[in-house]
Amino acid sequence: NRDLGWEFPKTDWGTESGKNDPGLETFRGNPYPSVTREPIQNSVDAHNKKELPTRVEFSLLKTPSKLFPGRTEYISILKKCIKQSKPDSDTHKELTRALETIEADELYILKISDYNTTGLPGSEQLRNSPWHRLIKVVGESDKEDTSGGAFGIGKYAAFVCSKLKAVFYATLDENQESAFQGVAKLISFEDKDGEPY
Repeated sequence: NRDLGWEFPKTDWGTESGKNDPGLETFRGNPYPSVTREPIQNSVDAHNKKELPTRVEFSLLKTPSKLFPGRTEYISILKKCIKQSKPDSDTHKELTRALETIEADELYILKISDYNTTGLPGSEQLRNSPWHRLIKVVGESDKEDTSGGAFGIGKYAAFVCSKLKAVFYATLDENQESAFQGVAKLISFEDKDGEPY
């Protein structure tokens, strides 16, 4: 029942993000087969080793855009990103499409659910857990080298297919711990005081 909001960390004038993130570029040429293959692979790798096989379901949902978590704030962030981009650039066009999408009355959402898996444990930990690696870590996975996705880049596939460049994750693990978090892959932007985020 808490209000959901978006938190973008300050860069403190360090590394900034552009549109052509290498993780995103990996899947840009073949987005739809990738957004199918990568989640299935992750779910198979997380099978709970019980009798029933892993099951993955894909659903396309239509929902009022006002239900998008933190929508007003996200619109504000998109406008700041657009302001940072060069007019007529691919980045500017992509961000403008994102803004038009979220300002429309309805959104289409691709929901991917898996069953008979372990879920993503460690959501109650700040670091070094499968949940943390999915949500916040770049280029690392805790999977065995023999697993289908041991490099930590498969999670980028969903962002390439999202006009909003946003993905929401939810888990209920075997210990009945639940978590929900959204992640956005946008460009760096400045706040009203000129600080980069």
